[in-house]
Amino acid sequence: MNRKTSSNREIALILLIGFLLMHIFVGNASAKTYNAKTADESNIEDILEDVILEGLIEDIFLEGIGFIIAEDYEKAIEIFDTAIKLDPQFADAWCKKGICIRELGRNEEAITYFDEALKINPQYVDAWDSKGDTLRRLEKYEEAITCYNEVLKLNQENVVSLVYGEVDLPLRALNQKGIAFIKLGRYEEAVTCFEDALGLDPQFTVAYNNKKIVLDYLEASKSHEKEKSSVPAFEVTFAIVGLLIVTYLLRRRQG
Repeated sequence: MNRKTSSNREIALILLIGFLLMHIFVGNASAKTYNAKTADESNIEDILEDVILEGLIEDIFLEGIGFIIAEDYEKAIEIFDTAIKLDPQFADAWCKKGICIRELGRNEEAITYFDEALKINPQYVDAWDSKGDTLRRLEKYEEAITCYNEVLKLNQENVVSLVYGEVDLPLRALNQKGIAFIKLGRYEEAVTCFEDALGLDPQFTVAYNNKKIVLDYLEASKSHEKEKSSVPAFEVTFAIVGLLIVTYLLRRRQG
């Protein structure tokens, strides 16, 4: 939901001043005409009501954010529920409620709130990102990767994250996507994700470290496989040498 509370309030104030001036200068109007609501007056009242309600919802939402920072998730949920009752199309409130539910360990339930936010705004990158993280906690790695792909796609379309901003979000999504690939055992694809992140920011140490860990693991795995494959050949050689020695000794004994 795109909120421009301050500008709307300024517009409402200008309209209200105009409304009052109109009644000051039109002093010869009859009492009946004065008390009648014109279409313009109704519009002004509607705008004022919308601005007041919007400001109230915004204040409630910010109060909920404060409880998230304080890690009082139960109280934050109550606050976001109030905001949602006042405005069921408030995608931010649905998403933040989902985050609170997730932090309380109710991951499956949290997904439903992220989905509600995405129904309202399919381009809501923070909801896609939060849903991806929650699916990863549920070990639904393929679905999590799909969410991170949506984040990266929207970033290419210059959709700005309200939480991470323009720069950090694609780095984070690529890193989280790489971790999901690791969990699936798809290490080469994980390395590609970390390399893509480092291509955006060579100083992104998290991706650098994750890439190094995966490459070290792959190298160690190759060495281990090589050692395993060499053991049977050694054993065969040892057995043949042993057999030859036994045969030689038996022949000498018989001779």
